[in-house]
Amino acid sequence: MYINKAISFHGGWDILQSKNEAFAEIKLLLNKVSYSSLSKVEIKASSAFLSGKVRHTTISRQLRTEARRSGWYQANKDRKQALLPDIELLKYGVSLDFTFTIGTNLERYIDRWSLVETTRDQNYDECNLNILIVSDSVPPWLHLTLYQNDSIREYNSQTLINYLETRVLPLYHSYPMVILTVSEENSSIELIELKSDTESPTVERVLEFTPENYQAGVAILSYFGEILKQKYPDIEAKVTIEQDDCVVRMTIDTPDGNQEIIEEALNTYTQVVVKEREPEELLDNKIQISELKMQLSMIETQLEHKKELLMLADERYKRDVIETRNEVDFLRQCIKSQMQLTHQSQKLIGQQISKEEKITLAQICHQENTIQALLDQSSTNTELFKSLSYIQSLVEGSVSKEDEGTSKVALETIHQESPTTFQQLYKLLENSMYGVSGNIIFTWMTEIAKQLA
Repeated sequence: MYINKAISFHGGWDILQSKNEAFAEIKLLLNKVSYSSLSKVEIKASSAFLSGKVRHTTISRQLRTEARRSGWYQANKDRKQALLPDIELLKYGVSLDFTFTIGTNLERYIDRWSLVETTRDQNYDECNLNILIVSDSVPPWLHLTLYQNDSIREYNSQTLINYLETRVLPLYHSYPMVILTVSEENSSIELIELKSDTESPTVERVLEFTPENYQAGVAILSYFGEILKQKYPDIEAKVTIEQDDCVVRMTIDTPDGNQEIIEEALNTYTQVVVKEREPEELLDNKIQISELKMQLSMIETQLEHKKELLMLADERYKRDVIETRNEVDFLRQCIKSQMQLTHQSQKLIGQQISKEEKITLAQICHQENTIQALLDQSSTNTELFKSLSYIQSLVEGSVSKEDEGTSKVALETIHQESPTTFQQLYKLLENSMYGVSGNIIFTWMTEIAKQLA
């Protein structure tokens, strides 16, 4: 396999380029893996079940095996006897990981890798770069499980980049990372540096009108928009509207860098509104000037009417306002006390949920590594390895009634070749989180255990 694209975050590619030995060793690892070598492993393990296809777990396992032979090691932080390693593969200050899943499974893996595992790994003193190797596109020989369909084969590196840009970025951390996409095509490496701190253009409005000016202010801004449309109809720009006391300013960033043309028009319009300048100084069209004068006259009438209404209402509601204010203060204190209790309860619930999520993720990770460990332990026993691989393919896919006979034969072989391995697999599936497939296989194991007891 060869590297086709390097998707870099926070300068990760530059760091990888500086680590000549690490980069050369990664390329050498990939060169040792091809469809030919992978198919031989599948034929040895489960030739009767995959019809020439290769599972994504086989690719990752083969790369992991080659990496360990090259001296990549497991690392633990502050706990030498941990059941699971903090970093699965570490060398030259690089944490190396592989996944050849596709679609939503790949997206979930990348979420965990970029947001959780990278921060955990680089908190380790000896690690300063995380690398994830994925498939550039879906090869025709990749085995698809029963719940996947052929349309998923359209998934490629561009789909991955779109997901990273829309769903992963911006990152909450600044740790350097690199995603390498690989295939059997030997091409030059295309570098894609994704920025985590990009900002989209924004429209900011900071406006506040007093009660007597509210209706008039809305009318003024509405007509003000018409003036801009008529004088500057084709300008595409970033607009910021803000108010400083009675002065309203609009800043326009036009494509040619001009920021003053619209602002000057706004200042002139403000002076017309406060009668410091005449409408004729703002507009040239007589019809538009007449419309502006009529609008200003209506606004002035609205202002006078609003002031009169406010004066009448002020005396009538002054006493009620004071009484209402006292009631509001009392209610505010009650609500404050209730919110404090609610906040404390939510905090406790959130801590419990977070704890349960961590436990669940740890259980899933432990189960996956246990199955992998069983396969690694049985690599020297051909019959045991083949039977375990078949059971693993059923657990990862789906199980039907037709699989019962061959499955029981495989389970009996496991028991015959290694009773200890059989017991380990039994305990693994006893509290299985593999759904229906895991439950069915566990039932068959129970039957076989009773027969062989």
